[in-house]
Amino acid sequence: MTKSDSKFTVGSYLVTRLKQLGVNQMFIVAGDYLFNFLDCALENDLELICCCNELNAGYAADGYARVNGLSAVGLAFSVGEFSAINAIAGAYCEHVPVVVIGGSPALKYHHKPKHIHHSIETDYLAAMKMYEEITVDCQFISDPQQAPKQIDQALQACLYHKRPVYISLPTDIIYHTCEAPGPFELSPANSHRETLVQAVEKAYQLLTKAKNPVIIGGPYLMSYLLKEDYKDLVENSGFLCASLFSAKGIISEQHPQYMGIYQGKWGDPAICKIVEEADAVLLMGSNLNETDMGGFTAALSHDIMIEAKTDQVLIQHHKHTPVHINDFIKNLSKKFGETKNQSKKTIKKHFEYTPGQKMDKGRQVPMTTQFFFKKLAHFLRPDDIVVVDTGCAIFCCSQMQLPPDVLYIGQADYMSIGYGTPALLGVCTAAPNRRTILLVGDGAFQETAQELSTIMRYNCKPIIFLLNNDGYTTERVIREAIYNDLQPWKYHQLPAVFGDNFWSCEVKQESDLEEALTRAEASQELSFIEIHLDRLDCGPMLQQLGETIKAARSKTPMALG
Repeated sequence: MTKSDSKFTVGSYLVTRLKQLGVNQMFIVAGDYLFNFLDCALENDLELICCCNELNAGYAADGYARVNGLSAVGLAFSVGEFSAINAIAGAYCEHVPVVVIGGSPALKYHHKPKHIHHSIETDYLAAMKMYEEITVDCQFISDPQQAPKQIDQALQACLYHKRPVYISLPTDIIYHTCEAPGPFELSPANSHRETLVQAVEKAYQLLTKAKNPVIIGGPYLMSYLLKEDYKDLVENSGFLCASLFSAKGIISEQHPQYMGIYQGKWGDPAICKIVEEADAVLLMGSNLNETDMGGFTAALSHDIMIEAKTDQVLIQHHKHTPVHINDFIKNLSKKFGETKNQSKKTIKKHFEYTPGQKMDKGRQVPMTTQFFFKKLAHFLRPDDIVVVDTGCAIFCCSQMQLPPDVLYIGQADYMSIGYGTPALLGVCTAAPNRRTILLVGDGAFQETAQELSTIMRYNCKPIIFLLNNDGYTTERVIREAIYNDLQPWKYHQLPAVFGDNFWSCEVKQESDLEEALTRAEASQELSFIEIHLDRLDCGPMLQQLGETIKAARSKTPMALG
């Protein structure tokens, strides 16, 4: 409700709905067409997190939603909406529920269009047309009486599909009155009961008859909040399990049945052998993208595979639909639970960097990627949140064993370089009491560095490790060229430009790292640690990936994998 009116307005209705769903902050870049809604948000106690640009606001909303389950971003008409498109496309690709709220010109201009500022001639819905490609629902609010229904429809779609939605609000519709919001009820999963029962029974029979079945967890299990159900399924079945590259952390990496990450020929050969020699494979919550499938080197036969997607299950080429992944995993787990496997399989872990490795304090020799990640494996602790950007960080982290209950966040499918720093803002906003760590390369940081300013403005206190290997090393392992160079920055000095309440340092030698980690462990301020690395030092997995791609391109010049 607004302070000046006891009735609900379109604006206060939307804000109330967001708060009912746990969204207490909204990421924004202000603009005149958005002012009325921003005023309404403040009047209704929705905190505004003011970002440096719209792309970063979208990334921040993505990070917030991965922790909170839903987020909102407010964008100015046209110029702001266009600027955020890449971030929202990433959220769409990775099944992240973000509510995009766009300010729009007053209704009188829609009725009699004129070429006003920010518009593309007189097409005021140009942004909405673009967002239709990267959202699951778009609503233009023009009738206050229909507004509640339209808003609820968009929010239902966002939460059901775990993907972004777009709501366009003309500037003069905000304070029009409408009905008050009642309780918000989520749409139930839409599985066809008989089809669900058939899919579960067929999957159960295939898996129990197999001698060497395996389970592979995908990223949509995180989107649909199915981590606990997945763990129950693994334990009730007793089978070995692996994760896809994009689903790291879906199950405790100390779990005795967990092997590690399966990524075809890009991944660990021992895990690849077990998975590809299995006589039944249950793959849950994936779209079989190039990165997860190791440049499509994965050899998974559909003849023995059960593939549970978000709304259908494929079993040996036969499609069972509609079957929602939520219903399928719960019912299959229950089926195994009724005849619990007492002979659970266990396996020795395969990780490049593990907390159990014996470590020295470092020598006075140049820092290396291998030494850093070995130390980092010991530095992490249970309940941390680890945000990784695309590049060396995400590939090296995939080979590092995480402590229990660590939330791991990265764009492992869409892979937009620069995601990490603004996503860190969203994560810190959603979970201010959890220790949050960012791993970002110098190339990725230069894409979105200004959001460090917002992180400091809102007194967030993450630990930031900037991996400075003098340019785009992820690209250099594929092709060394001048377009992979960057202007060198004195990265550790940047926090001083943006504010106070921080400490920073450079790490050039192994012996420097121990002191930096000790100080970061004890610090009550933002910690910014610049790690200097050789320009081609990127860890074994990325080196192997680069060789694979170069070999493929030598045969087929345009091949990517």
